[in-house]
Amino acid sequence: MSTSEEASSTAASTSESSTVDSRRSQRAAPAKPSRVKTQPEVLKAEAKRSEARAKRKKERREREERRSERKEEKEREERRLERRSRKEREKRRDEEKEKSRKRSSTPIRSKKSNDPNRCRPTDTSKRCLRQYYAGVRTSEEMNRKVRRSQFRLYYKIDPDVDMTREMQFSIPLFVAYKDSERNMYHFPVIATEHERYGRKWSIGLPGEDRRASFSNLPKLLDYYEVYNFVHPDNGSIEVFPVWLVHESQKD
Repeated sequence: MSTSEEASSTAASTSESSTVDSRRSQRAAPAKPSRVKTQPEVLKAEAKRSEARAKRKKERREREERRSERKEEKEREERRLERRSRKEREKRRDEEKEKSRKRSSTPIRSKKSNDPNRCRPTDTSKRCLRQYYAGVRTSEEMNRKVRRSQFRLYYKIDPDVDMTREMQFSIPLFVAYKDSERNMYHFPVIATEHERYGRKWSIGLPGEDRRASFSNLPKLLDYYEVYNFVHPDNGSIEVFPVWLVHESQKD
């Protein structure tokens, strides 16, 4: 082996040995100690975390408040629209009721007006009155005598008065009427004296500003026999506008 080869081999051995020693020294070297945080740094970090949590909590509360405000605003708008819609419905209902009431105040011709057996205003008073006159009776007797949708004239007496001992010099004339629902009504017949037109007969219906009046009873009876009224609420056909009685009782 030449001198140059020996020198090269020696240098390689030395380099390898130094590399191994270096690795051993690195493994054997103690670990670098970590820096321990001081108390102010710990408090500062904790304060930052608390501030971040408070910020997230505040943002979450603000989002919930905005959501609640939007919900309340929506509910207020819905209530406002509902009140407006209810007022409009009530207004339309009142208008329809008023229109129906105006229509109901106009009498319509009854189907019974074509009955050949019905008495006419041109008939004699005795025949026409005989058809409707029920005599001198109490209201309880008329309640049993009158049929549904029928009316009769009668002189009303007080059942507590003994006619054999106490005579009534003036007995009021009434109309007994049983409506389509079998409710009984007793209306007074009113005779009014006019200087120009003489005596006028009408039926005392409450709530009527202008009652239909006639020169004699046969014409009055013929009018209510020919013309009927339409109930403004249920559409039933009545001889007399009996709903005026209930309205006057409410007032």
